[in-house]
Amino acid sequence: MAELAGPAKPSLALNPKKDSQFEKTLTQIQRRAKKQKKKDKVNSGVVYLGHLPSTLSEGHIYDYCAQFGDISRFRLSRSKRTGNSKGYAFVEFESEDVAKIVAETMDNYLFGERLLSCKFIPREKVHKDLFYSKWNAPFHPPSFPAVKRYNQKRGHLQMLKMEYRFKKKEKLLRKKLAEKGINYSFPSLVNILFRFS
Repeated sequence: MAELAGPAKPSLALNPKKDSQFEKTLTQIQRRAKKQKKKDKVNSGVVYLGHLPSTLSEGHIYDYCAQFGDISRFRLSRSKRTGNSKGYAFVEFESEDVAKIVAETMDNYLFGERLLSCKFIPREKVHKDLFYSKWNAPFHPPSFPAVKRYNQKRGHLQMLKMEYRFKKKEKLLRKKLAEKGINYSFPSLVNILFRFS
């Protein structure tokens, strides 16, 4: 068995005397191939998907759209407050032609109980920040600090401050109604709200 003399050279010519000429030719071919790739680079296309059922998640929509072609980026719009879907998404396909075909095919497509609205977005109208930097990160629903803060137990001093604010708002409301000429009497909001606390 022959012993290895070391790692193989990056390019081997059949004739060792012509090795330098072979390497020059090889680098010229590689440069031409790179230039050709830059010329043939396919433009990506963005599609707007609207009227999506609220039960669909990122995974469902991504899997459904992936059957048409390769997806480079994806975004399902969600409410920052609740984390629920807003009912629309943006999908960027690697090829602009594929995106146009998807927009034509899926527009007014019956999806669940809704007709999808699917539109191709020209490259000039795509905002640079449309897709997040972490577009493929899993979704984490927001914690609800506002709800926790609202439902917290309050001390006597805090309750008195809240009662004062409600009385002030009620006085302002009665004043506005009187200025408009509306004669309407309603029970005090403070008595109703703080009776059960």
